[in-house]
Amino acid sequence: MTIEENEAQIHSLQYSQQMAKNRENYYAGLVSTGLIDAERNQLEHTEKANKLREWAQAAQALGSVAALIPQLGIGFVGFKPSVKAEFGGLQVYNMMQSAAQVLGFFAGRYEHKAQLDAINAGHRRREMEWQHQQQLAQQEQAHIQKQMLAAEIRLAMAKAELHRHDCMPGWWDKYPISISNRIEWLPIWPKRQSVRLGTKQASKMPFL
Repeated sequence: MTIEENEAQIHSLQYSQQMAKNRENYYAGLVSTGLIDAERNQLEHTEKANKLREWAQAAQALGSVAALIPQLGIGFVGFKPSVKAEFGGLQVYNMMQSAAQVLGFFAGRYEHKAQLDAINAGHRRREMEWQHQQQLAQQEQAHIQKQMLAAEIRLAMAKAELHRHDCMPGWWDKYPISISNRIEWLPIWPKRQSVRLGTKQASKMPFL
């Protein structure tokens, strides 16, 4: 493995490490930040709506109990037109029902706001995730470029090695060894032949 290939591999590993670090920082930031504003508003509006619903139900319950109160009549008799009025559980029941409807109306408003907050929060979360994925994609492109550079270096080395072997057919015929052992012997063959044949004859080998 050449120095250039080692450098390309180191750069590729550094990019991989940086990508992993960025993912760690992204999720650590989500944990430390907690809820975003839209999510907090959703919880707040939902809580208010629940309280108003509880008050509306309480008003309906009180109205049902008040309906048991008997009606009391008040009037003036002896002249015309006569005046009569009644007040009792029926009137209290009607007032409580009206109050419950008003409370339910405001509860519905807060529920609607909570739904909008949930939608906005979902959009914001997706936007944050898309931005993160965009950054990772940019880093992955640089990582792939480093991997391609390392692959190109290996390819160039393989072509150079193949070319060097193709330039030595006569040498194999002059100094034959078994075909199965040629690749294994290639790195050490010149040294062995230098000792066996002598420096003068070994220097004539094609790759020395």
